[in-house]
Amino acid sequence: FRKGTRFMIIEKAQELGLALSESEEFRAMMDAQAAVDANAGIQALMEQYTQKRETIVSMMEQDQGDKDTLMELGRELDEIQSTLLTDPIFQAMVEAQQNFQFLMRQVNKTIAACIGMEDPDLDANQDASCTGSCATCPGCKH
Repeated sequence: FRKGTRFMIIEKAQELGLALSESEEFRAMMDAQAAVDANAGIQALMEQYTQKRETIVSMMEQDQGDKDTLMELGRELDEIQSTLLTDPIFQAMVEAQQNFQFLMRQVNKTIAACIGMEDPDLDANQDASCTGSCATCPGCKH
């Protein structure tokens, strides 16, 4: 009996995975990612960002570089990030990722509620930072 239940759970997980892969949110995210991957300008900026970030981390780990150099690299990182975040193609990818993450939070919340791990009466649309506990709440939304 137990083995059959486990098999059924895995089958349902596979069905859920396939349903998620067919969702508008997933398809939009994959299309947006493909557009970012195909954009040479965005790819160059992302590479620059990664290199500068790695340089900063390396300098800090090895206690190299003066404060001014690190500040300049940090400023350059901020500029690259601002450029990326104002690019419509990159913005579309970020938005599509957020939409899919929201869907996944709803799915996980629903599963948690079904197995008794979470209060099913909590609003599925509330902010991801909300734990449902008023003790940790930065501002009540329910």
